[in-house]
Amino acid sequence: MKIRDILEELSGDALKRLCDVRGLSYGRRLHDRLSNLSRSYQGRIEDLLLDLRREDLICVLDVEWFCEHHRPGASFRYTNLSRGSREQLEELGRRHFIKGWEPKREGERPMRSAPFETCFLEVEDEEDPQEENPPSGVPEAALTEEEYLGGDAYRTEAHHRQFWQEVCYDAARVHPPRPYQADATAAALAGLNPEQPKLLHVATGGGKTFIANNVVVQHLTRTEGWVLWVTKDWRLLYQAAGDIARRNEGYAHRLCRMGGDQSLLYPLPTGHDPGTVVYTTLHSLRSRIPELKRMRERPSLIVWDECHWAEAGALGRTLLKWAHGHSPVLGLTATPRVEDESHFESVFRMDFATLVQKGVLAAPEPHEPLRTGVTWNARRAAAHLDFTGDSLRTLASHRKRNNFIVEHYVQHQARYGKTMLFACTIEHANTLATMLVGRGVPARPVHSHLDGRLNDESLARFRRGEVQVLTNVAMLTHGVDVPDARSVFLCRPTLSDILYAQMIGRASRRDAGSGKDTFHIVEFVDLSEFREQLVTAKHYFSGASFGRTATTRTAPASTRPASARVPRLTFDPTGAPTWIPDTPDVPTFMRGLWYRQNQSFGLEFEFTSDDFSEDMGTRKWKQVAEPLRERLTAALPPGAVADAVLPEYLGSAQKDHHRWNVERDNSCGWEVTSRVLANEAGFREVATACTAIAEAAEDLGLRVNYRTGLHVHLGWLGKSAEEVKRAVRLAKHFEPAAATLVGPSRLVSFDGQRYDLSSPNLYCQPVSTAFPARRLARASTVEQLLAQVDNHDARYVTFNIRPLSDIHTVEVRMHSGTMDAAKALLWLSLWMQVLWAAASTQEVPEAPDVEVIAPTGDILSLARSYLPAVQQEAFLRRLDARRREVAQGWERVPVFEAWREFARRWVPPL
Repeated sequence: MKIRDILEELSGDALKRLCDVRGLSYGRRLHDRLSNLSRSYQGRIEDLLLDLRREDLICVLDVEWFCEHHRPGASFRYTNLSRGSREQLEELGRRHFIKGWEPKREGERPMRSAPFETCFLEVEDEEDPQEENPPSGVPEAALTEEEYLGGDAYRTEAHHRQFWQEVCYDAARVHPPRPYQADATAAALAGLNPEQPKLLHVATGGGKTFIANNVVVQHLTRTEGWVLWVTKDWRLLYQAAGDIARRNEGYAHRLCRMGGDQSLLYPLPTGHDPGTVVYTTLHSLRSRIPELKRMRERPSLIVWDECHWAEAGALGRTLLKWAHGHSPVLGLTATPRVEDESHFESVFRMDFATLVQKGVLAAPEPHEPLRTGVTWNARRAAAHLDFTGDSLRTLASHRKRNNFIVEHYVQHQARYGKTMLFACTIEHANTLATMLVGRGVPARPVHSHLDGRLNDESLARFRRGEVQVLTNVAMLTHGVDVPDARSVFLCRPTLSDILYAQMIGRASRRDAGSGKDTFHIVEFVDLSEFREQLVTAKHYFSGASFGRTATTRTAPASTRPASARVPRLTFDPTGAPTWIPDTPDVPTFMRGLWYRQNQSFGLEFEFTSDDFSEDMGTRKWKQVAEPLRERLTAALPPGAVADAVLPEYLGSAQKDHHRWNVERDNSCGWEVTSRVLANEAGFREVATACTAIAEAAEDLGLRVNYRTGLHVHLGWLGKSAEEVKRAVRLAKHFEPAAATLVGPSRLVSFDGQRYDLSSPNLYCQPVSTAFPARRLARASTVEQLLAQVDNHDARYVTFNIRPLSDIHTVEVRMHSGTMDAAKALLWLSLWMQVLWAAASTQEVPEAPDVEVIAPTGDILSLARSYLPAVQQEAFLRRLDARRREVAQGWERVPVFEAWREFARRWVPPL
């Protein structure tokens, strides 16, 4: 953890007594500084203890019991404190942590302060506590104690000369912005407002710093003020300062700093004169805000890089409160917070998928997740947070898993090349680096327990190709640019979309020199109850298609059979409804249905078997998948079905959407996804596929039950915020009525034996869980509305609009599994009509927000109120027949007594 900024505010000698942990051992220069500070700051530690936030205290102490819920036996040098400090710390613990908390007074185990090689080579395994015997000699790539202790590199004249050489103007680096970067700059400048912080969201690799520096330069040409640039660490500030100075002549001497005299920006003068750009960290800024408040001229612009990092904390709130009404704030992030939880209003958004499609970023090549075979009893910190550090440390200790990771890289080293490996903990990063070195792979760890000079040297060697693998925990998630890095190893599971995006973003840059336009994502999957909730490539890239990756398996359109081609389809919000006649010459499954000409759609059919489990091997899975694909190939037009089943877990990231595909779904077993379809011909093709699937299912033992679902994807433009909000409100109204058309397991929790009517189906929750009324009211643009659903759980709702920004589709997840074309097409037609209603000007009132869907609505009444009236009666008869069929099933289950009461309102007694 970085604590250098906090050291400016704390007593040297008192802090040394308070912490006495290895994390403070940054080298001789820090040791000297602590000694110099001890006398001047001696009396301040008592007062500061009460003022520290929990996050600050964790950062300062770096002590096990603070980070891991204060478990017994954790490390702390409590007896070294004065009596006054003890009392203050006890009060702090009681106030901010848990009731009845008391620090461990006697028998405490001091944290290890071993030399680097000792902790680097130490490996423990929970299943086998015997430690590995370290090699007799230190590996060549291991670090010496002299290297670890570091030196005064950043305070020498040589460093000064190097710094000014690096930040001087270089005409060769000046290049015009890409069109989207110019648009982003204009949008940011136009949106600046001291009353409302603005957000610039550009995915990693899209030039976020480049755009922001262009905003700064243009802003300073229009005003006589100064700019404050703030972020979480000095390394990011150094990069931002270098970019603006190299691309703008004369700017090197307009840069200043605030604090940080041990930082990379040490050569810069202090100050904030007109026309200057002042760089500082949040921690350095906090102590100076009282002084800045007394200034006559506040900054004319504040740029807050990585604003998602501390926005919700005390530091972030202090900054925004200080700036409000005086200085406009422009937040920068590649991974924004959910808008309902953010103070920022978006002015520009450019996501990962769009940058790949524009050819700016390399296309991801996710590999089939590798099963480690380790059973992991994971715990998450809270309902909406990531895994606890204790859980991650347990996973990191498994020798079997670590051997598996290292062996996989060694076997495929030529393929993966330069790799950034994300580990569970700092000790895990050390362990994996040591094991790789032992197998002959040049590897280095990079983390906050190492001297900054040592980390910089490791990064430099990685860039030069002398090191092949960098292991880290979170240090490489921000500000590290190595364009020719070819792979990311995700050895740390996560439930966070933000963290996942940061990890994969480190290898997403294209590199003309090496010809790199794709990169590998290698994931390691363990057995745990959270397996289906993990953020993986399949989930993260769901609904996206990426440049070369999306087409590598697709023949050019000119070479595909004519019957396999699909025209470019769009949604026409003004066209007339198109009805399929209810006449004897039309197949029964299509009679009375409705569609809109050229509106695209696709369906996902899920199936399982009696003996399917998550651990089923690929070979056994393919024994069903291949014959299923062959049946579809025989039934559908030539070229309409993919030539092979999709590799496991690749999903839409490498799917040809112009063909039917058979792929693995680990929650149930097998999934069949249609190609892009439209019009009456599309309806007929679905029916043909359903017939082939049903015949194959009988021979192959496929089942449809509570584990399976039917997901419908509809092409839709969603042209305005009001239209999208109207669609969401309609979904809220239709949920309790559409619930009468589907199996109960799609509505509530069901484990195969018992229903829990008070708990929702985790993968099909009410749309109001993602879009409560207050969020809808806050959004004034489609962009703002979509920014509210970036979190991982928001896709698992009945009406998912997440794909709208990327590929202009929405997903309806509510229907239970089926092989029956009549059920699937009825559902498809219903939701096509709901989107038609959303495009109308009819007023849709707000529906109550609910946590669980109950089948309480009258689908016929709603259809008459909102859906097209032309030739509607045949469609309504089909809806009525279906809900009667579903209600008959309720009669056989006692727990549905309350639901039967609802049914009696619209269905005569059965």
